[in-house]
Amino acid sequence: MDQNLCVALNQLLKDLTVAERNVHILHWNLIAKGFVYLHPYLGEVYNQLFQYVDVTAEQIRFQEAFPEGTLQDATSGSRLTTIDSKSPYNQDEAIRITIANIEYLRKFTNNIITYADDHEYWSVADVFTAQVVYYDKVLYFLKSSLGQ
Repeated sequence: MDQNLCVALNQLLKDLTVAERNVHILHWNLIAKGFVYLHPYLGEVYNQLFQYVDVTAEQIRFQEAFPEGTLQDATSGSRLTTIDSKSPYNQDEAIRITIANIEYLRKFTNNIITYADDHEYWSVADVFTAQVVYYDKVLYFLKSSLGQ
């Protein structure tokens, strides 16, 4: 077991859990002129993030460690801020919050890939490289929606 890798994977698990919940809340509480388009897209994003939560927990188990996977672990240990579940969000707010969450996940996941490559954990690098490719696509779509 590589302790440094397990710590990083558990951090990613916490961050993914918070990001998934944030995007889920944005999906629920969206009030926007682009609702008909953004609402289902945010649903796709949070579903994919949920899959990444599972994949990350599995990678932790493959390292013969245990996921720090409670909601309390996530909210107390994530580097992402949880959003208010009782507030409405307009289109620009929802897009900007999602971009911020995905940009963080992309950066942190790239750090894990670099570590995995340096230590010849090829399967770990492969799994997380696929996630970064998805993050790039989401960021392109969302930034394009803002005209960036």
